[in-house]
Amino acid sequence: MASIFESPEMIGAFIAEVEEQLQMLENSIISLEQNGETEEHVHELFRIAHTLKGCSATMGFEKMKNLAHELENVLDSIRNGFLKISGPVTDVLFDCLDCLRMLKDDYVSDANNIKTDINPVINKLKAITASGNKQEDNPDKAGNAEVEHSKSVIFALDTKQREQINHALEIGQNVLVCEISISEDSQMKSTRACLIMNFLNEWGTVVSMVPNVLEVPVDSDICNVAFLVITQMSAAALEHKARNDLMDVSDVKVFPYSVDTAEHVIKAYETETRDMDNASCAKTPGDEKRLYIPLGLMWIGWKE
Repeated sequence: MASIFESPEMIGAFIAEVEEQLQMLENSIISLEQNGETEEHVHELFRIAHTLKGCSATMGFEKMKNLAHELENVLDSIRNGFLKISGPVTDVLFDCLDCLRMLKDDYVSDANNIKTDINPVINKLKAITASGNKQEDNPDKAGNAEVEHSKSVIFALDTKQREQINHALEIGQNVLVCEISISEDSQMKSTRACLIMNFLNEWGTVVSMVPNVLEVPVDSDICNVAFLVITQMSAAALEHKARNDLMDVSDVKVFPYSVDTAEHVIKAYETETRDMDNASCAKTPGDEKRLYIPLGLMWIGWKE
């Protein structure tokens, strides 16, 4: 007895679905090539690859399933910030599209005699995925600038916060530093900073802030705030979303939080703070007390 997946109706529905997804794949790649990388484009491409993999697996079409799976891996590297869209990457995406179309034509002609060789394109996709992983794993290249950033951001975390971060890392979540520069012409900057915190809490969990926007006076002229965020989003995705969704923001920088580096900097900062306190004993009663903490290459201050 023939399987339901071998029925003319099921085969016809499968072919129609593949043709629709391939047309969407072509449109998305062209849009990506013409307009550059956006989170929406990458997510759409990933969804298409996932759909092609799922429906071909259901029909027992192994070659299409395997090719769609490797395409999915490349797109996953892109959406997680390990790989950037470039000319060579786009070329391989088009090669993959052509190969998928050839597989579909083979299937229409004779589902039991698929002639198209997928190995050349599979190897190209694997090579691109591997290049993204090398950038992720090489601290002397892609990650070096991120380490330099984290050296200048100080989060004085208590035991509970550190446990929260360690647990997040253990279960595969990302712990990111999100540096926000609020526009100079923004009204009520402290209120704007609180609104930004609320948005970040919708996209993840804000663990700490420098300065703590919940404690500064309402009329504080806060220009820069660093948020420590636990999230499922990649650094690239969070930065893109913050740049596009947040109002009254002049700049956004997002990078992974380095636990080891941060602990070293906290100790150095605590020593420096004690020295500053000892040197300020002669302050007159009318002086305003200010606390300055380095943020990137800038210094921010607020009144207590």
